[in-house]
Amino acid sequence: MAEAEQLQAIERERAEQRRLANLKRGDQKPEVETLPPREGGKTRDRVASAIGIGSGRTYDKAAKVWEAAKAGHTFASVSGIGIAHPPAH
Repeated sequence: MAEAEQLQAIERERAEQRRLANLKRGDQKPEVETLPPREGGKTRDRVASAIGIGSGRTYDKAAKVWEAAKAGHTFASVSGIGIAHPPAH
C-alpha cells in the first residue's frame, strides 16, 4: 500500500496537469493539437490496476484500512469504517 500512496500522488498530479493544460490563461489561448485519445479513468482505478487489487472501490477500502493501521487502530476499531467483512463462524 505504500507504493499505492506514492502512485496515487503521482497520478493526481498528472490529472491536475491534464486538467490545466487546456485552460485559457489571460489572452493566451491553449495549444490545440490533434492527439491520440488520452488514457481515461479515475486516479483510484489507475492505482488499483497498477498494484493489482481490482477496482477503484476496492482500492478506496484498502486505503481506509491502511490509513487506520498507520494511525495505530486495531481491527476492532476499523471494522466500523464501512468495509464489509464476513461474519465470524
